[in-house]
Amino acid sequence: MRRTGRRVDDEILTHISFANITFIVAIEAAGHITDACLAVDGGPVSAENADRTKEFIMQSIIGSSLAAIIGIAVVLMGSSFFWAPQGAVNFGIPHTPSQDPVLHAWLHVKGVRDMATGVCIFILLAAGTPALLGGLMLALALIPIGDAAIVLRSKGPKSAAYGIHAASAAVVLTVATLLLTA
Repeated sequence: MRRTGRRVDDEILTHISFANITFIVAIEAAGHITDACLAVDGGPVSAENADRTKEFIMQSIIGSSLAAIIGIAVVLMGSSFFWAPQGAVNFGIPHTPSQDPVLHAWLHVKGVRDMATGVCIFILLAAGTPALLGGLMLALALIPIGDAAIVLRSKGPKSAAYGIHAASAAVVLTVATLLLTA
C-alpha cells in the first residue's frame, strides 16, 4: 500500500472503490481523516491534490452518512403506518379521520412505498457511487416538496408544510448537493 509518509498507529483503514480508482482512507479513532492516498494505476496522489482528495472523501462520507440516516428515517416512518396509523394526523392535512379503515389501507400503501424508498437508498449506499446516490436524493427531494404542496393546498397548517415537509426537502437537497459535488 502506498503511503504519503505519515505514520498510522491506531487508525482504521477503510477502502472505498469507485470504478478503477481506489481511495484509501485512514481514519483515527477520534473520527477525522489523518491520511489519504489516491491510487490510480498504481500512482500516488501529488501533494497538490491531497487536500482535494481529502475534501472529496469527507464530503462523500458526510453525504453518505446523512443519506443513510435519511434512509433509516424513511423506513421507520413507512413502517409506522402499519403499527401507528394515527400518526398520519401529524402529516398536516386537516380533519384526517385517523380511525377510518379506508384511510388505514391507503396509509399501508404509503408505508410500503416509504420503506421501498429507504431500501433504494441502502442499495445505492452499498453498490453505487456518490453521484448516483446524489441523483437519487435529488429526485427523492420531490416527495417532501409534493407533500408540502398537498398540505398547503388542503389548507393545512403552514407550520407542517414548511416546518416538516419543506425542511425535509431542504435536508434532502443538501445531501444531494454534497454527493453530487463530491
